[in-house]
Amino acid sequence: DRKKSLAAHGEALTGMRWIRKAGTMAEKSARVGTVAESVARVVPGADAAVAARAGAMSKADLATQMVGEFPELQGHVGKLLAELDGEPEGVPLAIEEHYLPRFSGDRLPTTPAGTATALADRLDTLVHCFRLGLKPKGSADPLGLRRAAGGLVAIVLGAGLRVPVAELLAVGGADALPKSDGNELVEFVMARVRAQLRDRYATDLVDAVLATGEQDLVSLDARCAAMAKLAGADDYDALKGTFKRVANITKDLADSAAAYDAAVLVEPSEVALHTAFAAVRESAAERARSADFDGALADLQGLKPAVDRFFDEVMVMVDDADLRAARQGLLHAIGGAFRQIADFKHLS
Repeated sequence: DRKKSLAAHGEALTGMRWIRKAGTMAEKSARVGTVAESVARVVPGADAAVAARAGAMSKADLATQMVGEFPELQGHVGKLLAELDGEPEGVPLAIEEHYLPRFSGDRLPTTPAGTATALADRLDTLVHCFRLGLKPKGSADPLGLRRAAGGLVAIVLGAGLRVPVAELLAVGGADALPKSDGNELVEFVMARVRAQLRDRYATDLVDAVLATGEQDLVSLDARCAAMAKLAGADDYDALKGTFKRVANITKDLADSAAAYDAAVLVEPSEVALHTAFAAVRESAAERARSADFDGALADLQGLKPAVDRFFDEVMVMVDDADLRAARQGLLHAIGGAFRQIADFKHLS
């Protein structure tokens, strides 16, 4: 193998098929290089040129005799040959790391360039297969697309990348897919997100957090952690019951309904609830924006006594349209504040 450079070995990929109907391994490698260069721009510390070169060379060692005899050495042989060839610093290790994680729970890439190249490989696989209609059917997944999506999720979480799923897929070329295929791909990846979060948190907490529509995986993980901490409190069942009632009452209201006219409120309990909410509304929102979800929940859970009193003393669905809208709006605004973290109506 050492009689030729890694790049020279890579020339043989033109005769190696990647997936049926999906072109050659040489075309796959070229795409991974292009995508890795783009992905590197959203991976802190990644050098786009290093990631592009690693991506373009990522599959070259598949044509070597060593990998032909020992397939489990793919990536590692590429790293060794790249080092011997004097490839730029960072390229050899990124070639090896682009296969990580190989399975659930496996180690993750340790370098920014390796992270970018590993993401690029999975993004290309997912986007290209969805473009060709090669999607998993039922439990069958011969192309390993669920594994590819699971690896992508693990890498993003492990590296702490603050890139929403749809935006990351767009970097990988999903923006060129038909809208229906693009949406289906986002849902496919988000299903892997749900599965990985459920490995660590209660199912209803995960569903409540995912119901917010957030696609920043780091934020989703932090929200789940905050909700899990809340669920461990002695008064959690009472808190959940109160604020789930708020969420259910307002579930069919338009977002615009939260802009209520506080001057219309007349009963002492509803005025008190508005006052209590006004005192924490901005603080909770600012904490949520800065990912302090524990603090945001602490601000909002203090509303429980005022909400309980409101429900005891006030009827929301009165005949007076303005008063009814104000009462609904107050509750909808409170529910919306909680939806910055989780949608409580999905809690079991």
